[in-house]
Amino acid sequence: MKKNNTRVIGFNASKFDSSDALKAYEVFAGQTDGLLAILVFQYYPYEAGAGKTFWVKDRNGIEVPVISAGYSIWNHLNHRPRAGTPAKVARVIRQTVEKTPRGEQPRYDWVIVHAWSWFKKTSGNDENAEDMPQEDAAAKGGQSVYAPVTWCAERLPSNIRTVSPEELIWRIRMKYNPEQTKKLIQEWPR
Repeated sequence: MKKNNTRVIGFNASKFDSSDALKAYEVFAGQTDGLLAILVFQYYPYEAGAGKTFWVKDRNGIEVPVISAGYSIWNHLNHRPRAGTPAKVARVIRQTVEKTPRGEQPRYDWVIVHAWSWFKKTSGNDENAEDMPQEDAAAKGGQSVYAPVTWCAERLPSNIRTVSPEELIWRIRMKYNPEQTKKLIQEWPR
């Protein structure tokens, strides 16, 4: 991690909140210093954690957030509450923000994309229109990974900002423990 200046770990867990997973987060964080966060997603469904955050300590006693995925962009899963096409996920994010009490805002959620899901870009309100058969999807103009994420972001209103993982993490840290976070920012390697 030091050689690459890696500050964020992605963690795929069989069950994101199992005692084994919680212990693993503690062990990984406890063996590091300078870890900004662990982004965790469950093997299936990716969005099982619904954005829940755990806190563990690094070897220096600094609290490190373990932040679960709130949503997942995944083909043919519009039947799940927080997963599906880019259009569906954008709508659910909008509705979640609208329903969040003012005192609990701002929200800090992250979306994971299933890398093997292919979509076609569409406009309009049909949330199923972006789904497409997965066989030969690339040959039929389908796109995966980054492009569907941008389509989701484009459908969000201006009061919902997309930010880098690092900014999201700093904001979560600031909300949770402003004093410790301000100190970390001052000491953070540039």
